[in-house]
Amino acid sequence: MSIVLIVEENEGVREYVKDHVLDWGHTVLEAGTGAGAIVAIRELQPDLVVMDVELPDMCGFDAVNLIRSDESTANTKVIALTALDSEEGRSKAKEAQFAHYLTKPIIDIDSLRDTMHAHL
Repeated sequence: MSIVLIVEENEGVREYVKDHVLDWGHTVLEAGTGAGAIVAIRELQPDLVVMDVELPDMCGFDAVNLIRSDESTANTKVIALTALDSEEGRSKAKEAQFAHYLTKPIIDIDSLRDTMHAHL
């Protein structure tokens, strides 16, 4: 199956997403910071990244811009998973070239699964 990197500073949310992604048959990598995500993406080349936008060391939008600026990671598919449910956030996500924008709390886990599988 696919390799999915989950980037989320909240360990409870990260574990919740991880448990479901594992149940769906994927291999899971984890990072709690933007810098950790960038290193993991460069070194491990995951098939998909699910990234929070509010990370402790950098904004997820900035992290995606760094990912897009590196030729070796530019085509990495990244789904935003964030509590920022606003038109401004959606617009910034589109501008940063997130593949999709999902909001927390994750009430409909099937929506996350369907979105992930659409981008794998």
